[in-house]
Amino acid sequence: MRYSLLTQIVLIVISLVIIITVAKPMLTDIKNVQDEIVVYTDAVDKAKQFNARLQELIAIRDSFSQENMVRLERLLPTEIDVPKIMRDFESIFSQKQLSLSSISATDAAGGGSSVEPTYDENGELIASNDVPLTYKNFKVAFTGSYKNLKDILGAAELNQALLEVVSLKFTQNSNTTDANVAGGTAKDSDLFDFEIVYRVYGLAVAPTLSE
Repeated sequence: MRYSLLTQIVLIVISLVIIITVAKPMLTDIKNVQDEIVVYTDAVDKAKQFNARLQELIAIRDSFSQENMVRLERLLPTEIDVPKIMRDFESIFSQKQLSLSSISATDAAGGGSSVEPTYDENGELIASNDVPLTYKNFKVAFTGSYKNLKDILGAAELNQALLEVVSLKFTQNSNTTDANVAGGTAKDSDLFDFEIVYRVYGLAVAPTLSE
């Protein structure tokens, strides 16, 4: 009887040791694997939702006429063509018979920037930032009159690219002759050295996620 009781106690102890040293770690590993499967499944589901939404947007894009697509590409190009933008500015000044003192492409403070889209808890794009944009700044300097400035600003607004004035600085010029101003009618006291920073926007294209 005592031998049988001792045997049972030993078997119980052995069982506890097996549970602690073998079964429990295995259960922990199984739980970790299950957690990873849940995370992976969630990631796959989100990727599928993203690609489904992307296909919807592509279908909308493809429904536009080729003419409208060309206009959209000019308004918001997927890549900002720096030399072309500079040539556009040079053409504007040439049409207005003004000379550019300088023109350069510059990054905003902190380097190249982009406006990323934000989403609500349901994954819907928030209206205020529903278009992901990139931009490049262009600094234009020239000497002219107040009327010349208005002409340049008005002509730039007619440009096919989406742009805005983010900075305008000027100082009165006292060393420029009338010959450097369109029409040559302004007096030296009417001339200013202008520096305009234009921001030209482009469309940021997000990569497609594979399932």
